[in-house]
Amino acid sequence: MKTDRPELFFHLLTIALILVSLWPVVFMLSASFKDLSQVFSSPLNPFPYPPTLDNYID
Repeated sequence: MKTDRPELFFHLLTIALILVSLWPVVFMLSASFKDLSQVFSSPLNPFPYPPTLDNYID
């Protein structure tokens, strides 16, 4: 299958835009599994350690 350069550029641009637009959702979901001190102290780490469910306990 032959792919020309404009089509390849379009696909790469589309993937980049999808990743940029999904990053806030990933960050919010990961922040919900962190405690408050980790949310404001860690530098954009999407993987909480240790994960906690305290934010979901009512």
